[in-house]
Amino acid sequence: MLAAIFAPIEACGQVTEGAGFSDTLNRAAYPLGGLVAAGRLTGEEAEHALTQAASDARPGQERRAAQIIRSGLTAGRQHHLHTRRGSDDLPWQRLIRK
Repeated sequence: MLAAIFAPIEACGQVTEGAGFSDTLNRAAYPLGGLVAAGRLTGEEAEHALTQAASDARPGQERRAAQIIRSGLTAGRQHHLHTRRGSDDLPWQRLIRK
């Protein structure tokens, strides 16, 4: 699941400016905010993973990325994402915690 969320951010790193990075990062932050609201991920884990992906894709734009990440996570927290229960350590959680 997280690979699908982070792939568009990584793709922005392969193209020049103006590739919709802000929108892409916001779209990645939103579902992670939902996972935070559902208690499946901590806010720190989500923010760290998004910050790392954004920094890798657009080095030197950390301040701008931080604003976008905060906004997307905040909006996503308003809508819980429902995940299947039954595992305390889902595969996407292992990816985030690396």
